[in-house]
Amino acid sequence: MQKTLDDMIARPPRRWLRYLLVAVAGVVVVTGALTAIFWSTIARVLVERAASSRGVDLTAKEVSLSLSEAHLKNVDATLAAAPGVRIHAESVDVDLATLTPKRVHLHGVEIDADDPRALVAVLSAGKANKASGSLPGDADRITLRLRKVASSVPVTVDVTADKVTHDAGHTDIKGVRGTVPILGSPIGPLDVALERDAAGTTLTTSAVPKAHATIAADGRTVSVAIDKIAVPGLPKASQGEAVLASGELTVEVPGGEKTPYTGKLEVTLDGFEIPHPPELDGICLGTQAKLTASLDLSREGLVLKQMKVTDGALSLKGDATVTLSHFDGNLDGTVACSRLAGTAIAAKMGLDGSALARALAGEAVSGDVGIHLHIVVDAKDFSVQATPSIVVRCGLGL
Repeated sequence: MQKTLDDMIARPPRRWLRYLLVAVAGVVVVTGALTAIFWSTIARVLVERAASSRGVDLTAKEVSLSLSEAHLKNVDATLAAAPGVRIHAESVDVDLATLTPKRVHLHGVEIDADDPRALVAVLSAGKANKASGSLPGDADRITLRLRKVASSVPVTVDVTADKVTHDAGHTDIKGVRGTVPILGSPIGPLDVALERDAAGTTLTTSAVPKAHATIAADGRTVSVAIDKIAVPGLPKASQGEAVLASGELTVEVPGGEKTPYTGKLEVTLDGFEIPHPPELDGICLGTQAKLTASLDLSREGLVLKQMKVTDGALSLKGDATVTLSHFDGNLDGTVACSRLAGTAIAAKMGLDGSALARALAGEAVSGDVGIHLHIVVDAKDFSVQATPSIVVRCGLGL
């Protein structure tokens, strides 16, 4: 029987209904996809703009955003204040309040720095950029890779840390580990703390509590101060007493790679005695020595220039070269023969180095004694090999 038009309208075939449902579902899917793409694009733009306002050039392969948090995956970032540093994170979670970042959480972080200048720039960047420096946050599973120590030391340094927490100018770094290049000696685990103020950034570590480093706010000066730290391997004035070092190392950070690092060193060594032949026992008092030097780190290596070591009446001057494996220095000086003779006379006569003994010797003896000291320090075990020698150029003052 042939169906009438009224029957077809009243009871449409099932396939028509199926086609209608498929069409509606397609519209829903396409609309949802377009909405997701549009929202993902908006989220990416908002996140990248927020990072850019804090001096961070950020890209992420995946971004999801809500009113309370942002979640990013496979994140790469660079800092405007430190162009020599590249940062990658497996994921980043940002706590939001009305789409404003309040705290950031980083996971699986890799920091790649070209050289120490780049690291100094990072540590001083928070002060220069108040917006980024004020944002609290934390990170876990951190790896820092320094591509080279300097142009003259193209050695890669890798350091890892378990946890980093930053709040209001204070940063705690937990579980720092590493390996000394070339030597292969392990470092850590140890903890590091950073404090920022108007002067710059101060670093302290649990490994050496009597030492601290300071990075100036402009990132151009780095200083390391120590206070009575025991130094192994150095010659001691008496048995059983450790040599205690106190002083400061200051380094000027160059603006470009072709400019060498320069600095100065001033150290006082309590209980240190300059290695010397027995003929000079009365000259070297052996209670305290002072070391000063200027530093020059260039393509040729690290050189200590204008180095001066003073111990009692003995003063030696010279230069030294420093590598990751050893220290090699040559020092020279002179002592007046009258001084040596005066000491000897005082000892024989029981005058205890009196002015009378020195006066008698000054009239009777002329000339001087040349002193040379070669010092080699092995960084593997901090063993010190000192080789002193003298040249006598004394005569009678008749």
